[in-house]
Amino acid sequence: MTSKRFPDICNTAIFYGIVFLIVFTSFTTVSTMPFTFEMPWSLGITALMVLILIALWLFKDIYQGTLTFSRTPLNLPFLVFVIFILFQQLPLPPRILQFISPSSASIYKMIGNENLEEVSKILLTDNLHIQKPNIPPSPVLQDQDEIAPSDKREKTNQKWRPVTLYTYATKIELLRLLISIGIFFLMVNNIRSRQQIQFIVLVIIITGVSVAFLGLLQYVSGTEKIFWRYDIKRTSFFGTFSNRDHFACYMSMIIPLVFGLIITEYLHYRRDNSQFYPQSDSAGHKTFFYTFAIVIMLSSLFLARSGGGAFAMITSLFLLTGIMACRKRLRKMVWYVIPVLLVTFGLLVWIGIHPVIEKLSTTIDRENPSLQARLEFWKDTISAIKNFPLFGCGIGVFPFIYPHYSTVTYVHGTLINHAHNDYLELMLETGIIGFMIILWALFRFIKDSALYHMLGITKGIDHERSDRGLMPYLKIFRTQRIPKDRESHRQKHEDHLKKRNDPFIMGIAIGGIIGVISISLHSMVDFNTHIPANAFLLSVLLGITTVAVHMRHENEKM
Repeated sequence: MTSKRFPDICNTAIFYGIVFLIVFTSFTTVSTMPFTFEMPWSLGITALMVLILIALWLFKDIYQGTLTFSRTPLNLPFLVFVIFILFQQLPLPPRILQFISPSSASIYKMIGNENLEEVSKILLTDNLHIQKPNIPPSPVLQDQDEIAPSDKREKTNQKWRPVTLYTYATKIELLRLLISIGIFFLMVNNIRSRQQIQFIVLVIIITGVSVAFLGLLQYVSGTEKIFWRYDIKRTSFFGTFSNRDHFACYMSMIIPLVFGLIITEYLHYRRDNSQFYPQSDSAGHKTFFYTFAIVIMLSSLFLARSGGGAFAMITSLFLLTGIMACRKRLRKMVWYVIPVLLVTFGLLVWIGIHPVIEKLSTTIDRENPSLQARLEFWKDTISAIKNFPLFGCGIGVFPFIYPHYSTVTYVHGTLINHAHNDYLELMLETGIIGFMIILWALFRFIKDSALYHMLGITKGIDHERSDRGLMPYLKIFRTQRIPKDRESHRQKHEDHLKKRNDPFIMGIAIGGIIGVISISLHSMVDFNTHIPANAFLLSVLLGITTVAVHMRHENEKM
């Protein structure tokens, strides 16, 4: 009895641990803390929780005598990217470093410091030299005749150095990356039932509504403090986020999920009925709650006055409407979207829509200071990319290398920690190699989830749990082989066809895929993937979408 209960206890702990982290990352400083040398306490708690949950998962499988691992389209890209980041921290002989990253080798030669950490300190000094006028800027990328004594330079030239210019910053960024990847693997290997997915989605929606409602109250009251208590010295905060753009991104990932659940309710309860509204009271209550959630979150998104967030959300709504119009079973849902938008517009008018229109109307104006600053960031980042084309300067190093290329070091007295374009920043920090790995991961996800499982127009990856090559080395445990799939090609085709017609799978998949596309679009003009709350939610969306599209359809026997 005890042996059977232990895996169940582990499964329950993992499930509610994930649920706790979804709420925790939205209401703590992990969602708002800017880059700092000191790890935020909330990020430390998140990392510790993820580590404990992974340990429970592995220990549970070992206890059962089989170590299983789900095959997903993201396994290989994630593994390759982590190996690449570890390679960036690997000390290399001077000749090899000179060959693969000449700019990194050149910086090490000109600095002349034997201690690698001093390189980053000098770079940071440059980043702060405006605040400390007595400290002259360092000559890292300047052409000077004599930067360090010749004998010291000679010793430095013989020392092995890594590609990354700041190992500590790369390690911190790798930790954040491993948290996101860990959550994804926890979900695809431990979330099994529809009830679990639906509960997680409901928690995400309730959390989103709570953060949005907090933002609306802040907007109406005119407070300058988060929770009316914490003064973060910024006027652009909204909800629990210190930046309204990051708040808007968070909302734009959740709103498609709500539409996905409405699609599920519509298809599930009205398959054979031409009317939209379901006869079931329970389904009616759910539809009303989902509609309320969309109106609150959509209103708060526009009141946040984020140009990038509005662009991503409007594009997502057009994409969602296009999917509904193209799918015969969903065409009547288009008439649901229109009144929801009208109600949202009415709420905005009631609260006060003039500041929203005024702010969004100047978003693409060339005279807009925010747009001008972003254009300068992008131009300077592209200039830096040319010096680190293949392997980059090291993930997490952007704040320390950017000042040497910057034409606008400060904006409103704030340090420039990010390029305001995740793709350009990724290319600078990881080079074309790391950039292509991430594009490969995104392509595999869209290809498998959308093109294969939803549309059936290409090949995908079967979601199998395999223990081959892992447990046979642990002789004290009995390994259970998972039988190979012997279905014919025709049977597989019919199975995927049923999945594409399954209301739950279709709704979750559409909501999750559009949520991922939304943050992908918004990241073209901001650094949302560097905000831990948004990165965490992105991992959750990738996880639940992957689980949903590989799940058994309604009529399939367990």
